[in-house]
Amino acid sequence: MKATLNANALIIQSAVTVEQIKKLKKLKPEALVVFEKNEDTKAKTPVFMVGLTPGCAMLDNTGILFDGATRDEHGYATATLMFPTDAADPKEAIADVYGVALTRLKAWEESIPAVIESVEADRAALLSSIEV
Repeated sequence: MKATLNANALIIQSAVTVEQIKKLKKLKPEALVVFEKNEDTKAKTPVFMVGLTPGCAMLDNTGILFDGATRDEHGYATATLMFPTDAADPKEAIADVYGVALTRLKAWEESIPAVIESVEADRAALLSSIEV
């Protein structure tokens, strides 16, 4: 995850590609949700969700909607948000407003390579069991 402030546009660039998010949405949608586990009740509560909505980015403590992709060969998911530039320390302001969300996003991103590998292995096993 990388956050860049350019004029009054805050660009969040994920370490996950748009194609990976689409694959997860199709094959393992629960991987787009971060859960917290209550140690007393063992119940899992959703605390952060990831999605794609072209042209309509959103970021708050409960999730992110990516609205685009980088224009390079990777196609990393991006979200472009308006952010006021009048703060004395813009980095501190971004951390104050989006700190929880960005921390949850980073934790989600770190879990995704293993999830993608598992999804691809499951898909390959499924396809090998289908005869046409």
